[in-house]
Amino acid sequence: MVLTTHELIGFKDSSPKPLVGPDGARGVFDPSKATCRLVVDDGLSQKVATKAGGGISMNSLWSVHRDLADGTLVRVLPAYRVDDQSVLWLVYPKSNVLTAKVRTFIDFLLDKLGKRPAWSESGR
Repeated sequence: MVLTTHELIGFKDSSPKPLVGPDGARGVFDPSKATCRLVVDDGLSQKVATKAGGGISMNSLWSVHRDLADGTLVRVLPAYRVDDQSVLWLVYPKSNVLTAKVRTFIDFLLDKLGKRPAWSESGR
């Protein structure tokens, strides 16, 4: 698994990512050791640059699952997965009572994401 010879799009201040291969073999992708053609600081810019042909990038599945499904993006190492236990957090101001808007939004996200979101391993 050598990505050093490819044009990469890096994410600013990205830490090393633990990888798990199809046979359970473990490795690490360290962005600081890669040569990046472009370095961005937000996921949307990274996705847009990747779709425009700027290079290979590591994106969150929740961000690109539709692009993968419609073929506008292709997984380069489909047998590998990042094993960093990333999570999606909903952050809102502390209050004794949630406003109706915040509660409705939380319910909406739970309904849309559920326990098996479309981008999860089991959702493919």
